[in-house]
Amino acid sequence: MDQNKKSLEKYTWRYDRFNLLSLVFLTLTLGICLLKIFYATPLRTRIENKLYDLRFRLAPNLTTITDILVLAIDEKTLNSPHNVTPGPQPTLSYTALADVLLKLEGTKVKAVGVLLPPQLFSYSDLGLDPIIQLVARDRRFSLGVFDINLQDGGVEALPPKFRPIAARVYKANMTRPFRREIVREVVIKEKGEMPYLAPYLGSLLNSQQTPLEKKQDHLVRSLKSQIISVRPNFVLPSRIPTLSVADWMALGPEGTTIDRVDDKVVLVGYTAYRPATLKAFEATFVNSPWQEEGYDVVDGIPLVTALAMTIQSLKQGDWLVPGKLWVNLFQTTIVSLLSLGAWYFSAGFASILFIGGWIVLLIIHGFLFASYSYYIPLADTALVSTFMTIVGALVRLRLEGRLHAQQQAKVATDRDVASVQDRFLNIFAEELSTINKKVRACLRIESLDKLSSPKTKTIFGKVVESCEELDDYLNGMSHFSRLEACSGQHQIKSKELKKGFQNIDLAEMVPRILIQFEARIREKHLVLEVHVPKGSLSFGDGPITAQILYNLISNAIKYSPNHGIITINSWMAKDSTKIQVRDHGPGIEAEFHQKVFEKFYRVKNDFVYKVKGHGLGLYLSSYFADLIQAKIELESEPGMGSSFTLVMLPPRSVQKSKTEGGLHGDKRN
Repeated sequence: MDQNKKSLEKYTWRYDRFNLLSLVFLTLTLGICLLKIFYATPLRTRIENKLYDLRFRLAPNLTTITDILVLAIDEKTLNSPHNVTPGPQPTLSYTALADVLLKLEGTKVKAVGVLLPPQLFSYSDLGLDPIIQLVARDRRFSLGVFDINLQDGGVEALPPKFRPIAARVYKANMTRPFRREIVREVVIKEKGEMPYLAPYLGSLLNSQQTPLEKKQDHLVRSLKSQIISVRPNFVLPSRIPTLSVADWMALGPEGTTIDRVDDKVVLVGYTAYRPATLKAFEATFVNSPWQEEGYDVVDGIPLVTALAMTIQSLKQGDWLVPGKLWVNLFQTTIVSLLSLGAWYFSAGFASILFIGGWIVLLIIHGFLFASYSYYIPLADTALVSTFMTIVGALVRLRLEGRLHAQQQAKVATDRDVASVQDRFLNIFAEELSTINKKVRACLRIESLDKLSSPKTKTIFGKVVESCEELDDYLNGMSHFSRLEACSGQHQIKSKELKKGFQNIDLAEMVPRILIQFEARIREKHLVLEVHVPKGSLSFGDGPITAQILYNLISNAIKYSPNHGIITINSWMAKDSTKIQVRDHGPGIEAEFHQKVFEKFYRVKNDFVYKVKGHGLGLYLSSYFADLIQAKIELESEPGMGSSFTLVMLPPRSVQKSKTEGGLHGDKRN
């Protein structure tokens, strides 16, 4: 036996080790596959961009822009016939644009940037001459150009007429691989290339050291190519002060608050024209972090507005600063450990924590965007936390599987042990019952009246009483064994019994049961108060109801003190028939009210231990009550006795009268 046990333990240990190694191998394989897919494909970039845009949507808008104004060439401006150049696509005429700039020249504007989209303005057209002459004489004016050919040649690549004002010509491109891509980073400097318009105008708004000089360590994107870019802290387009060119030209010398341009940077650009081409250097509309990729034709923002946002970010120095590596590692570690540890509690808790944790994390990041211009990548955190969530789920599933298997094995073992015990008890009860019947048969031969000695009569009476108690005990054991053997057929038994239900006359049944206890009642000098009026009926199985009442009355007699009172009442309730057996015994504490209906359970106190019993009477009564669709209610307090109420189905006639409104009231006699 010991050798078999050792072999089983050795096999179990090997099996557990194999399962553990399998889990580790599966985890490592899954991790390597995720890393391969994540870092060897554009997946990481796409996830990071999606999370980046989502954080912008969650970030509160705290920026107030007061020193930048956009003069928009919008639909209203183009609807004025004297402002446009005839053609298939209406554009602002060179003369009208020159008039706008001449009006600005007469103000105290700090700087003016004019965006010249190549799709709308030909850089070799003679109509640009008045504009170029104005830029040449007023250093506050500058031109933003977009010609893709400027990438390689610098000043030499400019059209001849632009070369005299080369110092006032800047690149206004927002470079992206294709036009519909969301602009998240803006290039502000390239080695060997023309300067960009945004950093120039942003520097004009700073009277002291520029933010670019303060935060140089956060600007260099690629040391080899010397491309410097920033992630502007974009604001909602509605927060950019914007005025239509048509409204600006209609204003007199004294305008409203928004049209005053003193000490402001003014950007003049198109907000009405959306070209159908897909060039990367389009100069009209761009996608912002508030739109999904590919929808700029519908929801994009004007490039002049995005440029104003960039200038504001450079002026304030609040472009997003990337977090250090250790911050990202710390964030990833904390989130991953929480994702893994949550599975210790439950699958539901882990799911709620994972989803809720990410929502909170995104809100925190949005707050960091808006308040501290701090940017921590989230794609790596998303990968590792998802991986740890999967690992936690696999580990929990494995542990729950093992626990379930152990519980099933324990249940099977307990069932086998209980089966052996039940067979032993059944055989023991049958053998002992046979012997007891023989003893009782011998006692019947000798009549108590034939005995002359009082002492002998006393002993004889106690022997007879003991035989009756033993018979009662053995009957209980026999009932219990049969119930345990048929426990799986409980529902079937209940349905079969219901077919034979009939009205039961409680007034006739109770006296028949009490006759069986006459000797015990006389011995303890008990007083019975029976209030079961004629016509007290219930609906159910007669023999089972009689067995339940027998057990309840037997209990009341057992636990009643000498000269005690036992009361039996019956009455009709609203939708049931009730019969109550009340004693004045020791009572039962509230914490044991449910336990007394468990098999073999007896309340642990000195009085109960003095009373002979087997702890099966109430268990059997509860089981029988369930079979006939009844229930037993217990009311008891220590020292106040106990009341057991059997709540049964009302008689058939009452059941039928429910639909006719003829129910009896709750009358307790």
